[in-house]
Amino acid sequence: MRAIAASLAVSFFLATAISRAADYYVDVDWASTESGTQTQPYNTIKDAVDAANAVVGTHNIYIAEGWYGDVANGGTEDYSAGGAVDGGITVTKKMNLYGGYAGWQGASTFDWTTRTSRATQIDLKNAGSRAFRNDCPTHNALGPTFDGMSFSNANHGTSGGALYCSSAYWMGMGVNNCLFMNNSVTGSGGAVYDAMDAPGY
Repeated sequence: MRAIAASLAVSFFLATAISRAADYYVDVDWASTESGTQTQPYNTIKDAVDAANAVVGTHNIYIAEGWYGDVANGGTEDYSAGGAVDGGITVTKKMNLYGGYAGWQGASTFDWTTRTSRATQIDLKNAGSRAFRNDCPTHNALGPTFDGMSFSNANHGTSGGALYCSSAYWMGMGVNNCLFMNNSVTGSGGAVYDAMDAPGY
């Protein structure tokens, strides 16, 4: 009986964990109430990633087209204070980040269907930091996937100009249809660096 009860408890836990996967939305031009939904998107990518990191599941983050510059360059993102001690918005859960959506169209109109690939511009000028650091413990599997974004103007003293994959837990990450321009570092990987050469990347 105890074995059956334990099995039911585990099954309930797994079902609960799976059901918590969620979708989040981001639009840099949105300047009203933010909850991460289609009609109240977050204003920054970091807010969406932080929300996704806080719950169990594989999440999707849909990012509207536009310029996502660093606060040091007049933008809204603070990449250097993203959570990683050496810079970058830290990803600790499996998630897919998709860029290029039309997003807010004015008033109460949103378009999360029309998509122009690479129109989400991650501009790291003056950030002194990469954009993202993957710390998702996936054990020989993909963690986050970055899809349809452009990364430019990274210039800092660590590794991974725009994206960095940690060496812990044999992590991997996916990079699909992204553009990297004018990124340089004094460490390794001017655009992307995988510290473990994980099988997933």
